[in-house]
Amino acid sequence: MIRAIRCLAGTGISLTAIAGFAAPAAPLAPVDVFERTSSSVMVVRALNENESPIRQGSGVITAAKTVVTHCHVIAKAKQVQVRQGGVSYIAQLEFADIDRDLCQLGVPDLRAPASPAAISLQPLKVGQRIFSVGSPNGRDFAMGDGLIYGIGISPDSSTPPIEITSAVPAGVSGGGIFDESGKLVGIASALTAKTSIKGHGLASPAAWIAEIPVRAKLRQAAERNTAAQAVAAAPPPPVRRPSAEELRQAIARATPFRMGRDGTEVKFDSGGWWSFDGGPGTFPRRGHSSVTADAQVCLVQTVPQMQASRLTACYEAEKAESGPTIILVEKERKANP
Repeated sequence: MIRAIRCLAGTGISLTAIAGFAAPAAPLAPVDVFERTSSSVMVVRALNENESPIRQGSGVITAAKTVVTHCHVIAKAKQVQVRQGGVSYIAQLEFADIDRDLCQLGVPDLRAPASPAAISLQPLKVGQRIFSVGSPNGRDFAMGDGLIYGIGISPDSSTPPIEITSAVPAGVSGGGIFDESGKLVGIASALTAKTSIKGHGLASPAAWIAEIPVRAKLRQAAERNTAAQAVAAAPPPPVRRPSAEELRQAIARATPFRMGRDGTEVKFDSGGWWSFDGGPGTFPRRGHSSVTADAQVCLVQTVPQMQASRLTACYEAEKAESGPTIILVEKERKANP
């Protein structure tokens, strides 16, 4: 074996290449990690209706004109603004994965030097060194370092499953968690009340980023379905029926009446006479009315063409959902010789 190694000396051939694998890349120094990743991190500001800031955090550029942050950073915002290097851009919410507290923002005018982060999908390991990059004060970017303390150790499914040994200030929430090669492995969260140890921070895995649009659409569809089911299951509004005295007063005041909810208008005069236009190809109808003790409106019409000289139709009355209109729903029809 020693003789074989000596034979390879001076040939420039790597033993690792002969073995069929490449040597792992050396980890970057912290200053180089910051240099490589800071152009991918943005300040995120939630503004009210007067364009005054109500909350500030960070975000990560994950694709062209796309920034991901935590939804709690932009909660209740009337407008969202992202900023880097003294240049501000208006952002629009595209997708919200509420259950995982991740929101995807569209930034149409975003341009260089801002650049998307390289996302790592490699499994994380407890004890792995990581770096957080964000803007704790809304102006300058800062970096913290720590280790992966635990993965998926919280029983609460709404809690980001990565716990790190470094704290995440409020302004860094939504910023990036990077590995030693400068690749994005998570989104930092300042929800420190859910950490198992005081002084630790939380992060959502970078693998969740690609799932934001699909999960947001599924949630919206589920909410629409729930709303539709609630409407279908809701009992109909109670029918408001006027009393006999209210009907007599309405007729005397010439209150609008209608045949059915979308039907023809029936006009009354103060003497109780009624009339309505039956529509194209029909003759206008007219007759006398009366109100029964059980609050039905009876319309009496003389019909010379029929063997019976008079036709009486009685209607139950309902108050319309809005306005003074009273709706007549036919209850009984009979001919009187």
